Amino acid sequence: MSLVALVSGVALASQPAQAEQTWGYVVGSFSTATYADDESCPEGINPEGKELDRRNLLSLGYTPDEAQKILLEGPASVGADWSILPMRGRIDGKPVNVFTYPESVPDPHIKTLRGSIAYGFNLDGQVTAEDFQDPETGASGIDNQLFRAVGCLQEYHINLPVRPLYEAMMWNYAIDTMPAWLISITGSDLRGDGPVTVRFLKATHHPERDADKGILAGVTYLIADEPDPGINTFEGRIENGMLTVQPGDLRLPGESPILTELDLAEAQLRFRFLPDGGGLQGFVGGYQPWLDFYFMHAALGSANEQSGNDVPGIYYALKRLADADPDPDSGANRRISAAYQLQAMPAFLATREGQVVAVPGEPPEQSRANELTLNGNPTKRDGSSE
Repeated sequence: MSLVALVSGVALASQPAQAEQTWGYVVGSFSTATYADDESCPEGINPEGKELDRRNLLSLGYTPDEAQKILLEGPASVGADWSILPMRGRIDGKPVNVFTYPESVPDPHIKTLRGSIAYGFNLDGQVTAEDFQDPETGASGIDNQLFRAVGCLQEYHINLPVRPLYEAMMWNYAIDTMPAWLISITGSDLRGDGPVTVRFLKATHHPERDADKGILAGVTYLIADEPDPGINTFEGRIENGMLTVQPGDLRLPGESPILTELDLAEAQLRFRFLPDGGGLQGFVGGYQPWLDFYFMHAALGSANEQSGNDVPGIYYALKRLADADPDPDSGANRRISAAYQLQAMPAFLATREGQVVAVPGEPPEQSRANELTLNGNPTKRDGSSE
C-alpha cells in the first residue's frame, strides 16, 4: 500500500461518525445472471457443440456419414478446409462468414426460456404475464429478455454462483488488459441505513490479482477520468444491508471479446455488503444494445459454438425478443432488457494527483452477517420458499 493511501485512509477513518464517507471497490466478477429450474426449458435445452456442428453440416448438404466423418476426423477427411462451418452462410449463392452475416442462414429457432423466474429488475414499471419473478427478492414484473433468449443454451442453463463458461473465460482474459471498473459509494453512515450516491468509474490500469488469481483487495486504483455527470452516477439508499438506486444510464468501456462497452439505459442495481472482507455482491441491469451481446458471442465464432452456443440462433433470438428503443425508421427494437451478476473487492480510489477519494468498504456488523448473503432459495409466486 502506498504511503499516501495509508495516511489518507487513516485520516478518513478518524473522521466523526456523521461526516460524509466514501467506500471504494474494484469489480472482480461480471457475467450474465443465470437461473435454472425444472420449468425453465420444458422443451429441453439446445444441443451441445458436436450435435450443433452435425446439424449445420447436414444443412450444407453433407450426408449423415460425411458429417460424422468430418466430426471424427476433421474437414480434411472429405476434402474441405477448416473454414467450412464459419463459411456456411450464403449471399447470392456465395459462401460468407455466418458470424459476420448471421442473416445469411435461416433462423434456427433455438429453444428459449419458458420459465417464470429470472434475476433482474422491473425496468418499465409494469407487471405482465410475460415478466419474470426475481428468485432473490420475490419481486414481480422483472424484465430480462436477454436471459429469455439464451437461458436454454447449454452453458446458460445453470445457477449462480456458477457462471457461463464462455463469459467466465473471456472475462478472465480481458481483465488482465482492460482498465478496471471501479465503484464508489458515498453517504453519511455507510454501516447503517440512509441515502447514498453511487458512482461507476474507470481506472488507469487493470485489476490486480492475488496469489490464487483472484482479485486482490486493498489495492489503490487511480481514476482515469471524471465521467460525464449525466451518466454513471446514481442516487440510492442502503436499507437493511441492501443497496439500491434510482434508474440512470451506465456506460463503461470493456474489452473484446467480452463486452466492448457495458451500455445500460435506465440501469438499476441491487448490492449486498459481504461480511468477509467487506466486498459487494449483487446485480446490475438495464436495457442494453442487443448487438453488443451478439458481438461478444460472434467474436470467437466456431470456437464459441463448440460449447453449443448457436451464434446465428442467438442473433435471431435477441432480435426477436428485444423490448426497448425502437428504430425510428424500421420500428425494430435496438435494446433488450438484461441483468448481470457482479462482485467487487474493497479498494482505495485516488485521483491522478494522488488524492485518495475512497477507502476500502468495511464488512457489515457481525450480527447482520447471516442476512447479507445471496439467497439460494427462490421465493415462488405464492410466497413460499423452495
